Amino acid sequence: MELVNGWLLAAAILIFALLLGFILSERGFVRHGGAHSAARRLLGLATVMMFFWLIGFGLMFGESIDGWGVVGWTQFAPDLMEASLTSVSSGTQPSLAFFLMFQMLMCMLPPILIANAAADRLRLEGYLLICMLVSILIYPLLGHWMWGGRLLGESEGWLAALGFIDLAGASVLFSTSGWCTLALLVVLGPRIGRFAEETPTYTSNRSRPTYLILSALLLWMGWLGLALGNAVLLGKAHMGAIAMNLLLGGAAGLLAIVPFRMFQNGNLVETPYLVRGLLAGLVAVSAGAHAFHSQGAIIVSAVGVCSMLMLDRILLSLKIDDAVGITSITLGAGIWGSLAVAFMADRTILDSGLSVIGQLGAQLMGIFATGGLSFLTTILVIGLLDLVFPFRVSLQEELEGQNNLDTASNLTLWDLPAVEPSPSRTTPLQQPVPAEDSASIAS
Repeated sequence: MELVNGWLLAAAILIFALLLGFILSERGFVRHGGAHSAARRLLGLATVMMFFWLIGFGLMFGESIDGWGVVGWTQFAPDLMEASLTSVSSGTQPSLAFFLMFQMLMCMLPPILIANAAADRLRLEGYLLICMLVSILIYPLLGHWMWGGRLLGESEGWLAALGFIDLAGASVLFSTSGWCTLALLVVLGPRIGRFAEETPTYTSNRSRPTYLILSALLLWMGWLGLALGNAVLLGKAHMGAIAMNLLLGGAAGLLAIVPFRMFQNGNLVETPYLVRGLLAGLVAVSAGAHAFHSQGAIIVSAVGVCSMLMLDRILLSLKIDDAVGITSITLGAGIWGSLAVAFMADRTILDSGLSVIGQLGAQLMGIFATGGLSFLTTILVIGLLDLVFPFRVSLQEELEGQNNLDTASNLTLWDLPAVEPSPSRTTPLQQPVPAEDSASIAS
């Protein structure tokens, strides 16, 4: 058991690197407001920790109600010093403390991704509410459906029982982030002047390649902790093959983005798109990294990049303004990666007992369940709350944030009497540039 605990501790340290990488990536994509956004992320991480320990962990890994694999109802706010909880039933399983620590860190990923996509527009209180929503409802429920029952040695969640496979969260973590992000962006609307039809004068800050490259290396390294830690908890072998598939998948995403983007953009490939290609490759290979052969991992990652670029164009045509491109990365590559398990995975390693068609059906069920719960819950909760407490910053805050670098280092709370009307979607700014994605400016 100590060996398993050591593996999880090492994986948790790597996930901290993953969290830091996503924070730095926003700093690279969106140049201004770095001190303010980093302070928000830190406060959000603390919020996720508290509420996941209090409620989320019990819903995710508590004993299933009537064994249906839908939701847990025990292990709320666990006292980790209690003798009965210091270890689980099997000596090959980690102690509850290490188990909780690892799951808590994974729960921190979706709120950071969602906030990165809504840069320049999301209030602090709105971000904290999203942290609460993800940590006490959306991620715990999806996690119970896929990974529940592991702690107490009982029956699996209903999605896992159907044969749905998701090793490192291509659906449970990343597609969930994408669906929640899409719902939030629909409520918030685009940044000022982003899609102005008559005056396409959206002011976009140039990217910072140094931050982007540093974040890419941290993300690549942290992804190893995410996948290998989950592999330990799910009892999967082939640790070396999983690590190599992540390295090859990231490399394939980086290389694949070059010809695709050159074709799209007139032989110009920007640094932000290199990072997005890396992330798309990693997301796509995450679902079945334990069962893909090396050639399959490369193909899955390359196709994931193509899926990301296609969805990116669709979102732009629908005037969905994602500051970092999180929605297209997590949904385009995440959905494809989950589907690819049915076609590209080695069936003897997968060991689900399903045919290709049966596995495809299970993967589709997981994709629809993830999208339905994540999108509908987020848009209903945020849409209703937005009528009372606006999630979008005031017009003055958004304008000052776009024109001044790093001036907002203090956290501010809602002040309802002082809230200004939400900014117009077509309010022009000062410096005209083509209305192109903010992550697509040449570095």
